Amino acid sequence: MMPAHIGYVLARYPVLSETFIHRELIALSEMGLELSIYAFAPNPDAIAHPATKLLRVPVYYLPESNRRWFICTALAYWLTRKPLTTYLAIRDAGEAEARHASFGALHLARLAVHDPPAHFHAHFLSSPAAAAQTMARLLGRSFSATAHAHDVFLPPAAELSRRIDQAAWVRTISRFNRQYLSSIAAATSQSKIEVLRVGVDLSKLAYAPPLVSVDKPVHIVSVGRLVDIKGMDVLLHAVARLPNNRWTLSIAGTGPGENSLRQLAIRLGIQNQVDFLGPLTENEVISLIHQAHIFALASRKDRAGNMDGIPVVLMEALACGIPSVSTTVSGIPELLGGGAGLLVSPEDPAALADALSRLMTDTHLRASLCRRGRARIERGYDLAKNSHFLATRLSGFL
Repeated sequence: MMPAHIGYVLARYPVLSETFIHRELIALSEMGLELSIYAFAPNPDAIAHPATKLLRVPVYYLPESNRRWFICTALAYWLTRKPLTTYLAIRDAGEAEARHASFGALHLARLAVHDPPAHFHAHFLSSPAAAAQTMARLLGRSFSATAHAHDVFLPPAAELSRRIDQAAWVRTISRFNRQYLSSIAAATSQSKIEVLRVGVDLSKLAYAPPLVSVDKPVHIVSVGRLVDIKGMDVLLHAVARLPNNRWTLSIAGTGPGENSLRQLAIRLGIQNQVDFLGPLTENEVISLIHQAHIFALASRKDRAGNMDGIPVVLMEALACGIPSVSTTVSGIPELLGGGAGLLVSPEDPAALADALSRLMTDTHLRASLCRRGRARIERGYDLAKNSHFLATRLSGFL
């Protein structure tokens, strides 16, 4: 039996870069689950996410104006009804950021009183999970969370251990993450941590391996936020090592690093071969991937310790049959290893350039990667299969 009602707790909704959440919500809704979304803020992007048109579920926000008044009113509401529970929920939220989220969750929980979900699920083990913990306590429910990347690598270990202990279940997207989370969790909570991959919708990702012509430049594509962990500067240094006029590079995404990346392309003398496309919708990203001969992502760990999990766009490239190269960061080898793609060390433009050169010239290698990449996605990253397993898991908390 599927659960009657699941409440998703998110930091922001909808977010253009979080296509994996929208796809998951749509898949669960199509399976018959009743969903509600509780978010701290609306869409921060200039481009509206098209998936929101496909999902007809109630969305509740913590108001951005007069926020303190709404929180204080909610605090008074809960203190008059469940004083001890309210105190413990806020106390056990954790450090400053998590406690701040817990206070905001007081208002979201009050909005849920009229039709409380049977279970809450948060995406990200950081503030959203802290909010889900508060809402679940106040409403007498359980909560679970999905752990991705920055929410695993940036918070203090004690905070993560606290959240794992509080949750009924912790889903994470890679064996790399599970190993780390298990190492910091209490022995009694380690069994809660389970790997369930983020998936892609194979029905919308046609397998179409590209044909490389000796008469035309090879089109290299990269997609990601223009921030340190995506290594776009490493990619620019790598392509600058390739033969002139044998390649073009399209970079889709936006972020604080855009200006410096444009200046770097000019300094390297490759600005006429590099196209910065800005933010794209989900459908535009898929269209761009289908135009690629090679997909490249130079992921790395930044100074704060943040890094990618397993980028969804790499899954999409493999599903479409695009030969792909990335780095040995985090869970990426779980996706590209075993001949599904090429892997190089992070922060190594020479190694990345060599891998790109191989993909530009080796027909048999490209064909092998195309076949194995698609098979890898079908076997472990199919949204339909993974969402069914997720629905079964969530139904167990009724």
